Amino acid sequence: MPLTTSFTVADETDLNAAIRSIDAGGANAVTDTAYVIHITATISLATDLLALNLDTGSSVTIAGTDGAGAAAMQTIDGNDSYRGFFAYAGSVVLQDLTIAGARAAGGAGASGGGGGAGLGGGLFVGAGASVTLQSIGFT
Repeated sequence: MPLTTSFTVADETDLNAAIRSIDAGGANAVTDTAYVIHITATISLATDLLALNLDTGSSVTIAGTDGAGAAAMQTIDGNDSYRGFFAYAGSVVLQDLTIAGARAAGGAGASGGGGGAGLGGGLFVGAGASVTLQSIGFT
């Protein structure tokens, strides 16, 4: 089966499927590979996006486009309830996107203990990742 390195998505299901495919262990995951995910429409989240956990030396550019290859601002809308991008490992470039209403809620404390931190509503960058932002807005 040929390796897929470029994906075009217009909804949450397809975006998560593309991420799952390139994540370590995914059907298209290979070390030292550059991937591109073109987002062609506003994506309204009904769940958290999957974490980006790329193989060693791999990168992904996630870019808003007009569907014909030209740059165009697109929105990832967390609906004030769901986390946006979580970069766990690999090199990630986000461009031509607005990340709106994303939320990472911490866990509730119990028995007098503190709750879990709600880190990175729109974007969380783990120690194994690097992220470059180009024409990105957070609202």
